[in-house]
Amino acid sequence: MTRAEHLVDSTRPTAVVTGASGGVGEAVCRRLAVEGWRVVGHARTQPVTRPDEPVTSWVTADFSQASAGTRFASQVKASLGEARLGLVVCCAGMGPVSGEEAEAEELWRANVLAPYRIVEGLLGVMDNPSTVVLVSSIAAWRASPGSELYGATKAAVESLTAGMAYRLGPAGVRVVAVAPGLVRTRMSAALWADPSLIERFRRQNPLGRMAEPSDVADAIWALASPDCRWVTGQVLAVDGGSFLGFGDEVWSRDGRAGRGFARG
Repeated sequence: MTRAEHLVDSTRPTAVVTGASGGVGEAVCRRLAVEGWRVVGHARTQPVTRPDEPVTSWVTADFSQASAGTRFASQVKASLGEARLGLVVCCAGMGPVSGEEAEAEELWRANVLAPYRIVEGLLGVMDNPSTVVLVSSIAAWRASPGSELYGATKAAVESLTAGMAYRLGPAGVRVVAVAPGLVRTRMSAALWADPSLIERFRRQNPLGRMAEPSDVADAIWALASPDCRWVTGQVLAVDGGSFLGFGDEVWSRDGRAGRGFARG
């Protein structure tokens, strides 16, 4: 784990975003940069910075390893200087694993223990008010063969959301979560490589398309903004309605059941 490159400017609102080097995490950083925030970003390994980099400074950590969340929080605090945190967004995580004992333990550490330890470690430098956003998944609610352990970790994230919201509320810290469906990220790359499978998912979605990272990032920003100052302990599904029903294909095969989705 390496220290952040330089101290964060304490004159601007500051956020920590894990998983900031790609996917939803990177999209969150870009949205925060537009809103005028300074961002301490996390990556598993040191990223290659770009001219349009939305991250102010980086801290690296492999959250599948023991105590990584605690060490990461200590590194972040060292990078802050006089700045305090207004927002912590925990996007980093592992996808479904084989179920082998070692992989299952890494999954639990990355998806559950790391965000918990990060929030606990950063409480002393969080503003009143401030917000924590965790990332669950529709897999916490809907079964998928081979994803049982992954879904269980995301269900645990939702329990953490409620538990920490209840305990940390008196300190002015709101804790909320989003539960995305299928999003175009590296984690879901194998699914996106199958056009027939993506078409099936698309037809199941009443809005008629699949999600991009910015769709989830915008929902995270909405929950983190003062407009949701009276919302805590809640999980918002960000799936475009994919799991509201059986999907257009089911209805269109049976004329007695209905006429399918209304397509514009």
